[in-house]
Amino acid sequence: MRIFGSSVLATSLQTAVFLFSLWHFLRAFSAWERWQTLQALGAAPAYWLISGLAAGGLWLTLLIFLLREARYAPLMGLLLCLMQFAAYWLERWLMQVSPLNNLPYAVVFSVALFIFFGAGFLWQQFLVVSISKEEKA
Repeated sequence: MRIFGSSVLATSLQTAVFLFSLWHFLRAFSAWERWQTLQALGAAPAYWLISGLAAGGLWLTLLIFLLREARYAPLMGLLLCLMQFAAYWLERWLMQVSPLNNLPYAVVFSVALFIFFGAGFLWQQFLVVSISKEEKA
């Protein structure tokens, strides 16, 4: 039975999850490649490497669960969206020298992305629940 596979929403969410995973792995690779430069600038390259690998691994795990159509994948996606949103704002306020630069753009864009992907994962969870109820009937 195909729960997610045939919809445009599922394909776009899977593509976005893949891109989030790729972005975090590139962030980790960049920290590894520019370790000396980051240290010279006073940044913590170990943090960027470890957080990039961890977040990339979580998004990649979600992609695998979405492709395998696991019933809990949409909830995991919603939790990862929430974690990504929180991590973005924590890094922005705690690690940036001037976090107020482009603040209106950052607020609008991050909230819009969170709402879009959160709604997508909630809709997929609704489909999973409604399909499982139909199967039991």
